[in-house]
Amino acid sequence: MDSWERSNEHIVKVLRWLDKYFEVVYLMVALVTIVAVMSLQIFSRKLLGISLAWSEECCRHLFIGMGLWGIGFTIKEDSAIKFDLILGFLADKWKHIIGVVSNFMIAVFFACLIQPAINVYQSMKNTTATMMPYNMNVVYGLVLVGVVMVIIRAVQQVIRNGKMLAKGADKKGDSK
Repeated sequence: MDSWERSNEHIVKVLRWLDKYFEVVYLMVALVTIVAVMSLQIFSRKLLGISLAWSEECCRHLFIGMGLWGIGFTIKEDSAIKFDLILGFLADKWKHIIGVVSNFMIAVFFACLIQPAINVYQSMKNTTATMMPYNMNVVYGLVLVGVVMVIIRAVQQVIRNGKMLAKGADKKGDSK
C-alpha cells in the first residue's frame, strides 16, 4: 500500500468519524459547558454575591447552536417528531416514500435558509457580543453550519430511504 492509499484511508476514517459524531461532540460539549457555566453563575451569585454578566450570554449562544445542530442530529438518527401511530399502520414501502418526501422538503426548506444565513453571518462581522470577547458572526457561524448540517442529514435520509425503496421494501412493519 503506497502513501497515497494510506492517506486516503486515513481521510475516509476521519470522514466516517465526523459523519458519526460531528453533532454529538458539539452537543455534548455545549451541554457540559452550559451546565458548568450556569452552576458557576449560581454559586457566585448565591454564595459570593457576585453576578457573572457574561454567563447568560455564553449559554444563550451555545443554546442557539444546540438548537440547529440538534435538528441535524435528530434527522440523522431518524428520531425527529413524526406520526408513529399512523406510520405503524403503513407498509414499509410507504414509510420510505414518506421519508423521502419529508426529508426532501426539509432539505429544500433549509436550502432556502442558506443565503439569509450567509447574509446575517457576513453582516455581523463588525458586531461584537455584549459581554463575550468575540464578534457575533461566531454565533451566526454556528447557525450557518447547523443549517448546512440539516441539509446534509436530510439528503442522507433521502438517499437511505430511496435505497430501501429500491430494495423493494413492501411488507408491513417497522424498519429504519
